[in-house]
Amino acid sequence: QLAKSENIVFVVRKCAADYLLPARLDDEVVVTLQVQEVKVASIVLLQKMVINNIILSNFEVEIVCVDSRSMKPKKITDNLRKIFL
Repeated sequence: QLAKSENIVFVVRKCAADYLLPARLDDEVVVTLQVQEVKVASIVLLQKMVINNIILSNFEVEIVCVDSRSMKPKKITDNLRKIFL
């Protein structure tokens, strides 16, 4: 929808994963996603996988807003920024 209406898409620039403990088949894993930082053209997200308040893994992902035609970085619009904050 953003690609059509505003000519933007988000691409992964960086991903760091820390695997701390394994999950087993049939475990009920809770996955959380938190916005760490909203920059001019990128967003840093923190994702955690948890079982019974025990963290299994942490993922830090940086996504970059780019023009859908040129694929060059583009400023995140104020309307979109409000959604992430």
